[in-house]
Formats: sequence, structure tokens, C-alpha cells
Amino acid sequence: MGFITRRIVPRKVRRLAHPVRAAKRAVVPKPVRRALGTTRNVTHPVSALGYSAERAVFGPHSKSQRARTPASSYGICGVRHRSMATAAKCRKCRRVGYSPAGGTSPGKGILWLVVLIVLGAIFASGPVGVTFGAMIIASGLLWLVLPRRKGPPHSG
Repeated sequence: MGFITRRIVPRKVRRLAHPVRAAKRAVVPKPVRRALGTTRNVTHPVSALGYSAERAVFGPHSKSQRARTPASSYGICGVRHRSMATAAKCRKCRRVGYSPAGGTSPGKGILWLVVLIVLGAIFASGPVGVTFGAMIIASGLLWLVLPRRKGPPHSG
């Protein structure tokens, strides 16, 4: 089998295409094949004892509570980002907008601003609504001027 053919054909298909191996696999039942595979991997008992002792001394130990990273997570996509920078790089977190209208694009936020200004102008036409209309217009203009937050507030 050539170099290019090996890259195109998957390994399982190549193994099954071997005539002797395919015949042996067809004859031997699957539970027997599994049992033979596990016995092949078993080492000598003395080697197994040495390996277990080595793992007990030098193996991975559970980390203490102090060594772990803080439990705070950023972003809203379900992944626990450890920093604001990783949450900012996440595509799923960036997909959600933080405008007052709850839109996913800045165009919806501008539309919300226009709605606020129109409502303010309507309420400002009456004698009592002048103050209320001015407050709505001021809140819309403040929303336009003030910087918006990039993500949800820090928890923890």
C-alpha cells in the first residue's frame, strides 16, 4: 500500500482489508478477543508492585484547596473563563450584546435611543410631562455618552 493510499484510507479499513487478520477476527468471538487483549497488557506481578509503589511516591496528588484557582468565572456562555481577557476572546460571550435593548448588534441600541428621545418629546409636550420628558431624553443621551460595560459584573 502506497504512501498516499495510507493517508486516504482510514486505519480500521486498512486493518480489516488484511486477508488473514479479517479471517481470524471473523472466527474469534468478541468477548474472547477482549479477554485476550487484556491478558496481553498484564505485566509481571513484581513489575506491577514496583510500578504501583512508584506511582504512590511520585504520582499525581490531589491539589490542596489553596493551590486551586479562585472560583470566580467570567462570561455567560457556560464555560468558566478565569479572566476577563479570555471571556473577551470567547466567540460565544461576544455574541451577546449588553445594550439596554438587549440586542445583539449596536444598531438595536441606537434604535432604543431614538425610541427614548421620541417618548421624551411626546411626554414633554404637556405641562406636567416636561420634567418626565426631560429625564427620558437625558437618560438616552447619557446612555449614548457613557461607556458601556463589556461583560457581566465580577462574581466572587
